[in-house]
Amino acid sequence: MGKIKNNDLILERKIKRHRVNLAYPKIVGLSDNILKRKMNKIIEEEIYKFLIEEGYERDFEKKFFVDYDIKLCTTDILSLAIYIQSYYDGTTNEIISLRGINMDLNDGKTYFLYDLFKDNNEYMLRINEFIKEEIEKNEIPIIIAFETIDKKQDYYLTKDNLVVFFQQCEHTSSTYGLLKFHIPYSLVKDIISKRGLLKYMVNIN
Repeated sequence: MGKIKNNDLILERKIKRHRVNLAYPKIVGLSDNILKRKMNKIIEEEIYKFLIEEGYERDFEKKFFVDYDIKLCTTDILSLAIYIQSYYDGTTNEIISLRGINMDLNDGKTYFLYDLFKDNNEYMLRINEFIKEEIEKNEIPIIIAFETIDKKQDYYLTKDNLVVFFQQCEHTSSTYGLLKFHIPYSLVKDIISKRGLLKYMVNIN
């Protein structure tokens, strides 16, 4: 197990290169150096893959600003939100994309959404129902109808909620921004997997 030293887990690194201004988190506060290197490699690879998906290697006129937010950091969990803002010089149109990275600090494993729950589709049904109710209750201006989440739906964790999110223009107009739904852990407590990250957040015994 990689013990956190003095709660100083993350050090911010900044890189400025042609077309990319990047700030990213580097794990420094684990005593297990092998685990620390493993997790930092995963974070760096995920950010680079995210940049590629956003067009870094095919649109050479586009510029990118990468930033992050630590959504949850405990002795067991690190949940990061990685933001990429892409734009062209001389324009006011900016697109912000978001990716979650959710890791177990004990072994460096990353988790998809489906990893958090028992081996059935109940979690999808429950989350879908919650999202549809929130859309209606808050009169969210949907332009592309929401039907269902994906098993690998983007998410991050906070102290109280599982936050499922959608990219700009996925279900709403670009002016709406990122569409997020804060799902209380209590809503899914009974279907949480004992092998997933949420076992650290909710008493499921």
